[in-house]
Amino acid sequence: MARALRTERFLILIDQLSEELGSQAKAEARLGMAKGYASKLRREGHRDVGARVLAEARRRLRIADRFFSDPSLGDTPRYRDFLGSPDSYVEHEDRAAWLELVDEGYVEYARGEGVLEEEIQSIRHYSDGRDGLAAEDFREMLDRAIARARRSLHFKASPADRELPESKEARERRQREGGRVTRLRGPEETPE
Repeated sequence: MARALRTERFLILIDQLSEELGSQAKAEARLGMAKGYASKLRREGHRDVGARVLAEARRRLRIADRFFSDPSLGDTPRYRDFLGSPDSYVEHEDRAAWLELVDEGYVEYARGEGVLEEEIQSIRHYSDGRDGLAAEDFREMLDRAIARARRSLHFKASPADRELPESKEARERRQREGGRVTRLRGPEETPE
């Protein structure tokens, strides 16, 4: 069984980077891989490079995806010929799907709901080996991030700041205690 082109090109990248940096270990570190990953990949001829490892290598070096996917480049293209912008590693279809959500204002909505920028960028550059992600895939990932952010904020916010209604008992207890709640426990408050 022939290896995937992306794996062959990834090994070429490792070789070229190892030559530049002086060792394979330095190349692996530069790409954010576990030590020995490239050797294991070479040894196990049936194994292909992981999607996350490949995406991280593309992100760190800002290599255009064409380096890993275009068979017309020959047997040993030089990775330096494919260095590009930070977005060069995002597939065209994925970028279009992401921009659809940006244009709709959904990404900004997620930020407003408390989703951290780091998580938004992680979702933006997500790849699981599929041919392309649709806007619905990105929306689903953003929805999960929004739900996590809301759960996190729910336990940190005071009852007046919450969007979820408080129970009648909790509201009466808060009013009895002068509007202050000293501790939150789950969705209900309990005074200390």
